[in-house]
Amino acid sequence: MEAVRPKLFRTALAWCHDPSIAEDLAQETLAKALVKVGQLRELDALEGWLFRIMVNLWYDHVRRDRPFESTDDLEIKFEDTPEGVNSQRETVFRVRRAIKALPENYRMTLSLVDIEGFSYAETAAILKVPVGTVMSRLARARTRLKRLLEQGGSTTGPSAGTPRIRRVD
Repeated sequence: MEAVRPKLFRTALAWCHDPSIAEDLAQETLAKALVKVGQLRELDALEGWLFRIMVNLWYDHVRRDRPFESTDDLEIKFEDTPEGVNSQRETVFRVRRAIKALPENYRMTLSLVDIEGFSYAETAAILKVPVGTVMSRLARARTRLKRLLEQGGSTTGPSAGTPRIRRVD
């Protein structure tokens, strides 16, 4: 279970944008899993089972309506040249800002499939939705993410969150 901890943390961070909350979610997931390990029938399903537990914990957290801290204050450490560090930080900041602007269901689906590498079927099981829903959410999330990144990751402006409509005469 401990080998999955970094993936749990990364995914939780993508969902909440707060390292301390993400760490709490990952820790709580593993603690709950240890208590309920007898419910796991197949060892091959361990990772998906852990993520399913974390999804439930995340929903519980959201229901409690805890305030989230901004990711703008996150310090990202790299061991490269100053130019490379600056470029990497800017890229990471832009991507995080764009992902943060996505609706929660898109953000969760995108992080499970594209960041953690779960299959559509595994993601559907974790989120308790049909595979077709995973596919459509992922397509919409990628399209919206691409548009946000093309805008520079901006979450304001005419096309942030609302589709642009072009009048054809």
